[in-house]
Amino acid sequence: MGTYGLKSHIWNNRLKTVILLAGFPFLMLMICFAFALVISAFDNPDIGQGFENAFELLPVLVPIALAVSLLWWVIAFFAHQGIIDATTGAHVLDRRTSPRVWNLLENLCISRGITMPTLRMIDTDVRNAFASGIREKHYSITVTRGLVESLDDAELEAVLAHELTHIRNRDVQLLVIAAVFVGVISLVGDLLVRSPRALLYTSG
Repeated sequence: MGTYGLKSHIWNNRLKTVILLAGFPFLMLMICFAFALVISAFDNPDIGQGFENAFELLPVLVPIALAVSLLWWVIAFFAHQGIIDATTGAHVLDRRTSPRVWNLLENLCISRGITMPTLRMIDTDVRNAFASGIREKHYSITVTRGLVESLDDAELEAVLAHELTHIRNRDVQLLVIAAVFVGVISLVGDLLVRSPRALLYTSG
């Protein structure tokens, strides 16, 4: 084990990750009930009848929601880095294309005895860096061209070390899982807004 990072911080992140995963079924149940209420509202019932109709629709909607959630998790688990790269325009660096940054990161990993993450760069003048990934040998550190060009070796090494602590302390796992939840909620919110309009447009 490396000498950096706090054990309690790692345990805390793992606990939060477990809590998020455990709460996912409850979240999906609430989402299904929201859909059921929207569908029930088209019959223009009173409040009591509307809730009763929504509960009756749940057995039909829950399997659909679980299937969509499973598909979402599979995509997020295996393709999250590709989605990040496509969104940010990041590309992979190697020792030949960026020896300075590569050597700094490699030396940090050797000194702590950890697997070197994939190094990526975004071609922008903005100064930024972030870590990503959810499992061993698939972690990544992304830096911007503006950051690399504006910092000296000591400053850049400090930034890379900071991002390595996010990987070592499992912060990146918690962030990816949280992002998956946000994505699900955003998707459902969009559907709740658009679906009634689409149905009304079709019926008209």
